[in-house]
Amino acid sequence: MASLKWKKAFCIAYSGFLFFTGVLLIVFSAILLYRIFHHYDFITSSTTGPLIFLIILGNLHLILTWLGVKATTREHNFHIYLFMFFTLMLLVSEFTIGVWSMVLWDSVGVPSTDLLTQVFNGVLKEEIYSKSWSQVQSDLQCCGLHGPQDYELYPKEGAVQLSYLSCKNNEVTNPNGEIVPYKDGCEDVFVGYVEFILIESAIMGFLAAIFQGFGLFVLVSFYRTLREERTRRSARMSELQRQLSVQSQEMLPPVAVHQPVLEAQPGVATPLHPDTPTHPPSYAPNETEKV
Repeated sequence: MASLKWKKAFCIAYSGFLFFTGVLLIVFSAILLYRIFHHYDFITSSTTGPLIFLIILGNLHLILTWLGVKATTREHNFHIYLFMFFTLMLLVSEFTIGVWSMVLWDSVGVPSTDLLTQVFNGVLKEEIYSKSWSQVQSDLQCCGLHGPQDYELYPKEGAVQLSYLSCKNNEVTNPNGEIVPYKDGCEDVFVGYVEFILIESAIMGFLAAIFQGFGLFVLVSFYRTLREERTRRSARMSELQRQLSVQSQEMLPPVAVHQPVLEAQPGVATPLHPDTPTHPPSYAPNETEKV
């Protein structure tokens, strides 16, 4: 049946894309995790949760590719049911990760701001040099918590001076030789940096869930068509067997039925055949007796 072949082809193609999406989930989630750990001192640990689960689900994508190809080509009910179950599980899990990422996106600003403020106050007031703080200013091209004016009230020496040097905008030169700092403060820039990571995590989760929904639709459609085709195959097989049985009976020669001959034994009455009449034979007088 043409439609069954097309749906089988769609299922095999879905299994191939399942492998491809698994690789993408692992790679992009690992990149986002690196961006988080690069500035982990100012990001809460809960932010890594969705990305770690996306990597786990990406590996599950790779494993299910084999099951999808086997279930589709061999048409075994057990493998088809198992593949549909795991596909549904992936759909629910990836959609949940998308929602989880959006919840974290909505609440990540406050703890990150508190961590930034705590470290920056330690740099200014206690003159404790923070490499992670200088790295934030250099990588995100920001200066101070709210801007370069945060450094104006403190003498630029020691830890303060080292932190202020990381604010230098290398794209702008000053003829007087003074540092031209970045104009934006790190509070808003860094919160936006973390929120963007979580938005990317949510997008990956929702897109993966949509893909699993499409795959589940293809699998259910394939299985329904397969059941209909099996019913037609069974009906054709039964009809073929009936025709062969009729033809074989027509080709057999007629069988003659022989009645057994019973021999009379002395002293034993010979039983009558069922077709033998039980009334005595009629008596017709001959010509002599008539005279």
